[in-house]
Amino acid sequence: MNLLQLGKLHENVLDAGCEPNRNARYLASLGYKVVGIDISERAISKAIDKTSSEKSNVNFNQRDFSRLNEFKGHFDTVIDIGCFHSILNSDHEPYTASLSHICHSDSSVFLRAFSETNKSRYRRWQGHKRYSLALKRNNVKKLSL
Repeated sequence: MNLLQLGKLHENVLDAGCEPNRNARYLASLGYKVVGIDISERAISKAIDKTSSEKSNVNFNQRDFSRLNEFKGHFDTVIDIGCFHSILNSDHEPYTASLSHICHSDSSVFLRAFSETNKSRYRRWQGHKRYSLALKRNNVKKLSL
């Protein structure tokens, strides 16, 4: 994971769209406090089953991505690997608005989504621009695409 090598991850991590939960479990094994969320009940059940025999610092929650403001406290790091471009376009703004509630001024949000470089393969490549603009409108200051 390059973010680790670059020292970009900080103590409290949210893994948005955590299936198949490898990142959440790996970061927890390194001592990070991790919350993995997914809208899929099946994905969360599988994640809980996988970690039930492990001693880890990860908590999995089924969660509507537009209701992250229900979390108490803030996250230092948010990792979104495939969540944003998997939700409906109409949910992009509520999702990014909810991120602003769980991020503090020094939080970092890392997004892996479709980009201009692969637009011939994917029709929704413009999503990264909407995400970036929505995050900025909602006062999330640090964004890496």
